[in-house]
Amino acid sequence: MRPYIVCLQMIGLKSGRGTQFKGMRRHSWQEELARDLRRALDRIAIPRGAPLAGTYMTTDPTLCDVQNRLFTNPLDAMPGGVLGVRFGRGLGVLPEAPRSVAFVGGYLHYYQYRPRGAWESWQPDEVVASWVRAPRRLADDDSARPTWLALRQAACESRLFLSGTDLGPSAFFGVRVVVHGTARGPSSAISSSERIVDGVIAAFHTDVASAEVVGALTSRMKGIEPATVATALAHCAGPLFTAPAIKVTGKSVQISPADERCQVGEVADTSAGRPWRRTRTQRRTLHVAPWNAKPSASSRRDHRLAASERAVGWHPPPPVARGSPPRSVH
Repeated sequence: MRPYIVCLQMIGLKSGRGTQFKGMRRHSWQEELARDLRRALDRIAIPRGAPLAGTYMTTDPTLCDVQNRLFTNPLDAMPGGVLGVRFGRGLGVLPEAPRSVAFVGGYLHYYQYRPRGAWESWQPDEVVASWVRAPRRLADDDSARPTWLALRQAACESRLFLSGTDLGPSAFFGVRVVVHGTARGPSSAISSSERIVDGVIAAFHTDVASAEVVGALTSRMKGIEPATVATALAHCAGPLFTAPAIKVTGKSVQISPADERCQVGEVADTSAGRPWRRTRTQRRTLHVAPWNAKPSASSRRDHRLAASERAVGWHPPPPVARGSPPRSVH
């Protein structure tokens, strides 16, 4: 009995062990799984500008980073050039596979991928936080630091808004980020989505502007002065999470936000479908747009529209009667 199966009809993957990073896979079948998934995803057409949506389900009750499981761990199996990703954790019973799958790690894991897919298990509850524009002033360094700094500086400049609602120590939430790309990228939302989402979540954590943290961050932020880092640390967005996200161990600096509670999200690039644009003052900006409308110039300028924008705060929808379509978020 094989430990996984890839169903080409719906690009579904059912496995006896969760996906792992390339280089961390201990079994040959895990490499075969990645190759089979890549061949399956290569068969589907993803229109330019359309997101690749993924749903993750598991019998394991432990919380996990949903975006990581769907896109970052199997990154070598993902298609290139996709400018939008949408992810969510599914609820309920895992779909049946055409044949049985061996239990390798004690649990079953299900992954489904489709273009333009909508969320099937979650719907917006309340806007907890939003922002209008957050220019990224630090060059992309394959970490969450540039996005974290962009959101913290937005808080310093009163361009980040909080509803005042306490998220709670165990509440689930979702994040939607709109990225305005440049000629230099990002070229793939799949490869950049983890560091963008982690940077956004980390900005809402409580971190202390100690000399150790300031020094460690400054050493890894080329062109950023210690005073700028200290100011960013002092302007916490919220906080929505009371634990620190930035962990310094010796010469190592790690950003570890509460991404296991992020059950649904999207990273979208508004440059898709038209020529790349570049300005002198902004290389990339982040903001949250209304779910059912395209961002316009006026909505990006008008702070009064922030209340209608979606950032975080989600809950499962009411139970759906058997035979009726599930409620979804668009």
